[in-house]
Amino acid sequence: MRKEYSWEKNFFGTTTYLYHGGARVGNLVAKSFSGGAVGEMGGKVYEFRNSGILNLKTEVTEKATGKLVATIRYNSFQTRATIDTDERRLLWKSKNLLGSKWEMENSRGERITYKGYNQKGVIETETDNEMLLLTGLFARNYYWQSAFSMAAIFFLVFTRF
Repeated sequence: MRKEYSWEKNFFGTTTYLYHGGARVGNLVAKSFSGGAVGEMGGKVYEFRNSGILNLKTEVTEKATGKLVATIRYNSFQTRATIDTDERRLLWKSKNLLGSKWEMENSRGERITYKGYNQKGVIETETDNEMLLLTGLFARNYYWQSAFSMAAIFFLVFTRF
């Protein structure tokens, strides 16, 4: 059965809130300096930890058990990512240049679609896997942070010359 969630975030805030049917059902709190996050949904808490520089990946662990539940591996340009879990492999990808639509999909046709800009959006899914919903949202936030950082670097470099 298809479900629709919405998400909201303050412009400079670090917390993204997830809603279903108007009720708050989860959140994702970014850690400013590590680039990681902590997400909560469905009574479970997940920790997102980044590692690597050139070969960047994010490990997702269930906080209560310490079990690794997913690994996100980003491509060089950070417009795609592979998400591996015990059960499946999904491809996360941006669907347009503006970064306002992205999706996660696997070879079995399972798909989670995310739409929105910096402060709010919608998630459409047929899965009940809440960890995957948070993982896709984390990858999207990571993509936006990377794009903002690159823009800031280019601005600083080109305004100095």
